[in-house]
Amino acid sequence: MGGSSGSGSSTNTTYTQSIPEYAKPYFLTVMDRAEKESQRNPADFVYGADRTANATEDSTIAAEANRNVWRRGAPDIDAARGATAQAGAVSQGLGQFQGANFQSGYPAPTPYAGAQFDPRMIQAASVSAQPFTGADAARYMSPYMQQVVDRQTQAAQQAFDEG
Repeated sequence: MGGSSGSGSSTNTTYTQSIPEYAKPYFLTVMDRAEKESQRNPADFVYGADRTANATEDSTIAAEANRNVWRRGAPDIDAARGATAQAGAVSQGLGQFQGANFQSGYPAPTPYAGAQFDPRMIQAASVSAQPFTGADAARYMSPYMQQVVDRQTQAAQQAFDEG
């Protein structure tokens, strides 16, 4: 075991800080309540009542009509589902997203009559072999969202710098 030689003194300083007396009862009450809340049974938090407040007769009828359409199906919706499934099947073989320029041969009727749309009417005029890059994505981004992200980044950097 080695030691150090030399004459030196060391001092230790201890700082203590406590809650002011006027705030102590409030602080202890809040801490007590927080402890009790943390020990509650999770089943106590389940809300069993109806979560739809003030449902009107019209909104109830509209919701039921919507459910009925989905139950029995609709030719337009079924065609859209089929087109979506076809597009999904095609995209399975692509390594990266590749944008396409579609031109429709579908003439819009006036007024629109259901079930006239046929997904086979859409033909791909050209398909770009260019990958979808960050620059392409930037064209669709909101400048306001970027400002929010920039502020968050600056705040995180500042917090990091301050330690």
